[in-house]
Amino acid sequence: MHFWLPKDAVKEHFDGGFAKNGFLERRSSMSDLIAAVATPPGTGGVGILRLSGPGAAQAAARVFRPKGTRALPDAPDRQLLYGTLLDQAGQALDTGLAFVSRAPHSYTGEETAELQCHGSPMVLSLVLDALFAAGARQARAGEFTQRAFLNGKLDLTQAEAVIDLIEAPVCKGWAMR
Repeated sequence: MHFWLPKDAVKEHFDGGFAKNGFLERRSSMSDLIAAVATPPGTGGVGILRLSGPGAAQAAARVFRPKGTRALPDAPDRQLLYGTLLDQAGQALDTGLAFVSRAPHSYTGEETAELQCHGSPMVLSLVLDALFAAGARQARAGEFTQRAFLNGKLDLTQAEAVIDLIEAPVCKGWAMR
């Protein structure tokens, strides 16, 4: 899939296109399954990994074993399941929560999955490696928001606002309405 945007309408975070007649061609590999750690680097109480794209629920199911009888891909949209996060070899790493959101009812408009565990950088790294082994690739910076924009879930102003909010150096003067 590709489309054209005026150069001045695309922020630095969506770089990767090439200039042609004053426009940037945006090439999207929307058929890719992407994954990334969604929480800031470092140690924390909670760590979150997100996936988006075809097969997100199946890939997440390879690294998450629910405690109940319902498999993650069979769970209703946005229903939290408690279970165990696994490494590539299927060894237990941590306990946590997981849920799926099916298209088009997700942030990106695609099938998504989220895994929540303790915020150990080692655990997050091992689970991310397991997601890569399950077929996901590392998401580029801003790619989840880019997909939301490409799928019509956000307009350009909203996508730019997400970037501005994430990069805001201070909170003074910011108010959600």
